[in-house]
Amino acid sequence: MSKTLKGALLFAVAMLLLAGGSAQAQSNCALCDPYGMCGVTCWTCSELVDPQYGACPDYAYSETTCDAYLGACNEWGCTPNWQESSRQTIGTYGESTWAFWVWGGSWQWVMGCNHHRVDRVTDTDLNQCNINEQYWERTFCDDWVDYQGEWSTQYQPQCCTVYTCNNWHSCF
Repeated sequence: MSKTLKGALLFAVAMLLLAGGSAQAQSNCALCDPYGMCGVTCWTCSELVDPQYGACPDYAYSETTCDAYLGACNEWGCTPNWQESSRQTIGTYGESTWAFWVWGGSWQWVMGCNHHRVDRVTDTDLNQCNINEQYWERTFCDDWVDYQGEWSTQYQPQCCTVYTCNNWHSCF
């Protein structure tokens, strides 16, 4: 490959990368991710012309960075190391399942159930990458099936009793 062609290819790649970076400047600051990288540019609007459609006049735009807007971001070059630091079961519930099976040459309904656990999970970033220590932890809801009942063609199996389910479907 000639030096001219290599130079042209490198220039084209550099321009594509720059174009990709400028697309970040078009992001509304309300959409910033506090776990995103520091320095990402975004815009705010000081005055909405039409609140129903969210139209912002050209003169009312102001450019800033997500970290200045939120006060949180991950430092460049730091990779978060998320480790589960706590898990607490908040809810349990049963879910009916239904399907068709071919049995003895004919279609039959089969019924089953899934027992769910809803856990509140906290992860901790051991590398503490965020400039705001409130973001060194994150909490989320983990809804998972911990038991599947047997399939039946005769009756709907029960995955819950008053002792095994509290019918909470959320952690918060």
